[in-house]
Amino acid sequence: MKTNKGFFGLFGIFLILAGIFIIGGSTYLILKKNSLPPPPSENIGGDPAKSQNSSNIANNNLTIETKNYTSSISEYSINYPSSWPVVSKSELVNYSDFKIKNSASAVMPGDNSEMRNNDSIISVSVSYGKLSNGINYSNYSTIDDIIKDPKFGLPAPEVQNRLAKVSAMIIDGKNLQVLKMSNSTGESFSFVYAGKAYSMNLMSGSQNQYNNDLKTFTDMISSFKFTTPLVSDCLPTTAPWIKVLSPNGGETYTAGQQIAIKWASCNVKAGFEQIAVHGYPFSSGPIQIDVSNVSVSAGKLDWTIPSNIDTTKKYTIYLETGMWQKNGNEYSVTDESDNPFTINSANISPISTTLPEYIYGQEHWPPVIKDSSDKYSCVTGRVGMGVPVITSEKIINGKTYCVAIADDGAMGKIYKTYTYTASSRGGTKTTTFTLAYQECGAFRDDSSTGGAVYDLCLKNQSSFNLDAIIDSLM
Repeated sequence: MKTNKGFFGLFGIFLILAGIFIIGGSTYLILKKNSLPPPPSENIGGDPAKSQNSSNIANNNLTIETKNYTSSISEYSINYPSSWPVVSKSELVNYSDFKIKNSASAVMPGDNSEMRNNDSIISVSVSYGKLSNGINYSNYSTIDDIIKDPKFGLPAPEVQNRLAKVSAMIIDGKNLQVLKMSNSTGESFSFVYAGKAYSMNLMSGSQNQYNNDLKTFTDMISSFKFTTPLVSDCLPTTAPWIKVLSPNGGETYTAGQQIAIKWASCNVKAGFEQIAVHGYPFSSGPIQIDVSNVSVSAGKLDWTIPSNIDTTKKYTIYLETGMWQKNGNEYSVTDESDNPFTINSANISPISTTLPEYIYGQEHWPPVIKDSSDKYSCVTGRVGMGVPVITSEKIINGKTYCVAIADDGAMGKIYKTYTYTASSRGGTKTTTFTLAYQECGAFRDDSSTGGAVYDLCLKNQSSFNLDAIIDSLM
């Protein structure tokens, strides 16, 4: 596979033993043949309503309209120029990616190695969690810890070279140690915060574009925010608090569905008094969830929505702790979802499994759902060398899924085999199937169609929402 010179050669790559590209300035993302079509929503795991025109940034004294991208999985938001198309939003093992491209037309991730001279790319990458090779991002406090960890395999001279490029920088009001690397057409900022490794990267298509791109990139970094209260922000002197993380408003669930109620807390010294589901408008008391075996420190509770719940109402989650005393003062903290969420009737028909043009059903499509008495578990990581299997845990419409993906390319197509697993009453539900994605880049230079086939191929693949189909079936 071809790669662009200069930026990649200067920055290099942290190559984890599991085969995943990590921070350090790389804008070429994750896997050799990663051409998974980007999900249609610009808000991974969150409320699509939060992805909208939100502000403006200044570039060369011009006001540029921007949109906001929010990742609830990786807990950050960032503003970007609305004229830069989003070309990749992926959820892979312990990793989420947001990437935009300064070009008239978007490209699939697999086309990035063949960029034309007028293309520029800005991306945000996040790595977190525990990997199968022993790397655990929660063990790292600063970017220095990652640079020095022998598991990343950096030669001693390169370790010293990168440590020399680390300096303090304010990001979202927080004083962080940041690894900054650059060349004549690229910039990279990498840092660690609350057990996650973040990397923000710019690669300009040419030196002439670089100055304008750098201003855009700098404005985007200024807009970067951590979106979730984290325990790492909690100091011994911090006043106690608790915060509903999910559902926090805008989600849509189905009666009978199991969902994860999540929260964060700080300096809470008592258990729960109640976890309640409030229905609006009020007509009866809230639904009380059994909290006898629920610890505040757990941060999560799986709850099955009653099959007979009133679906004409909107709902919120309400948390309330018990009382405790400290220094003669009594404490109890509460919180409620910022906005209501929706629960639909369970008799909603599944989404059609008809595939758009340029995506082809292969083995076991349409999917067949199998029930098992096995207990749900999900071991995330990358296994295999020739055709690796990447396993990650993701939230789809409020429900937790374990998703394994293996892909390989042949005859102008990318073949992807998916396995989705979710917990159900008494065990799990699982489905495995294979889809083939046309390599859209093959149509790019087809003068007979004027690029129409290329554009249609990209449009069909980028708007295809596989997660929604599987969720409706499961």
